[in-house]
Amino acid sequence: MNGWEPREFTEYVYEGDRLVSTVTTKEPEFTPTERAKLLAYVAYRNGIGQYGENIEDAMSPEADPKNKRAKYRYVATVAMNAAAEAIDRAKAEYEKARPDDPQYGYRWSAVRVKNDVPQQ
Repeated sequence: MNGWEPREFTEYVYEGDRLVSTVTTKEPEFTPTERAKLLAYVAYRNGIGQYGENIEDAMSPEADPKNKRAKYRYVATVAMNAAAEAIDRAKAEYEKARPDDPQYGYRWSAVRVKNDVPQQ
């Protein structure tokens, strides 16, 4: 397993040569500082909308397009993810070439390669 794991400490209590008890103590998985960081991250993530916008800001009456006194507005933009485009094209070609292949369990990835094709 990767990452940090809490340590365990076991203390053995003897009376003479006889073991009478054992006490195992485990470190907490999250310290108060780690809990505070995690809660701050959750609060931060809850404040972000599906497009990366500050959700409180985006839902404010000051941004409402129906509000004639709105102080600001949002403008949609689009960008193309070249890796996703390459995968989508490769999937379509693969599925077209193998219509009877069930396509379950495939994991697609994109690898950046040098473009040796001259641009026109």
